[in-house]
Amino acid sequence: MGSVDAGRRLIGRDAALAMTGAALTDATAGTGGVLLVVGEPGIGKSAVLAEQARGATATGVRVLRGIGWQGPGAAPYWLWSQALGGLSPAEFGDASRLLDQAAEPLKASTTALSVGIEHAGEAPTARLQLFEAVRVALATLARSAPVLVVLDDLQWADEASVRLLDYLRRGLATEPVLMLGAYRDAEAGTALRQLAATCPMVPLAGLDLASVTALMAAVAGPAPDAELAAAVRRRSGGNPFFVRELTRLMVARGQWASDALALPEGVRELLGMRLARLSQACADLLAVAAIAGAD
Repeated sequence: MGSVDAGRRLIGRDAALAMTGAALTDATAGTGGVLLVVGEPGIGKSAVLAEQARGATATGVRVLRGIGWQGPGAAPYWLWSQALGGLSPAEFGDASRLLDQAAEPLKASTTALSVGIEHAGEAPTARLQLFEAVRVALATLARSAPVLVVLDDLQWADEASVRLLDYLRRGLATEPVLMLGAYRDAEAGTALRQLAATCPMVPLAGLDLASVTALMAAVAGPAPDAELAAAVRRRSGGNPFFVRELTRLMVARGQWASDALALPEGVRELLGMRLARLSQACADLLAVAAIAGAD
């Protein structure tokens, strides 16, 4: 780990790319399933998914993408609406008939599978038919080329979307379809945690010192000395987002030294969002621990 490939911007994630790439290779050979990339905000989950999707597209794999949405306004199955919205009616196969049954009276609308997903009824029979329609659509699509379904920010997906993913995990186990998801472990709901317990995972930790050094050099140009790189790694925990922000702030201030490690505003905001989910008693305890130091 820690090597820099001039053909890509992702640094220090060789092992994660190898694991996700192996899963895609298995899926291409007919053993599909779900693989989840998990870690804290800024740790590089989306970057791993994007790099794997880029490589898959270059080899002829059909890539579909969906991203969870935080906050109000997202329709049910929004994640899947995005992922499947680009399919044409010709790619539905037998799924169009199943979708008609599940999404009545929307059968006249065949511009996108997502239309039916967004409005399908919640009756158990209708939901099962809808789940099966999606399974058949993906299995049919995979007959012409392997399929990679990239699902980012799963922690914000509604429960029905997670249940659909679980259904597809079992229903597409012998198809050339890989569903590669990512989520923040601290923000996962009950349904997602239950699903994660049945799926292989790729946990992302902080970057090692060599990777922090390489990332700082990629952001700033000059490579940092060992003392500065070690200081940034200690301050950031190896979180790639934190490393980039700390490096950019030092460059902007013209202070390329460990004693110039102020906390960037973007890092403050992200930490504030994470602390806001805690109880006041827990936040107070963390404040005391922060003053005491890492040891």
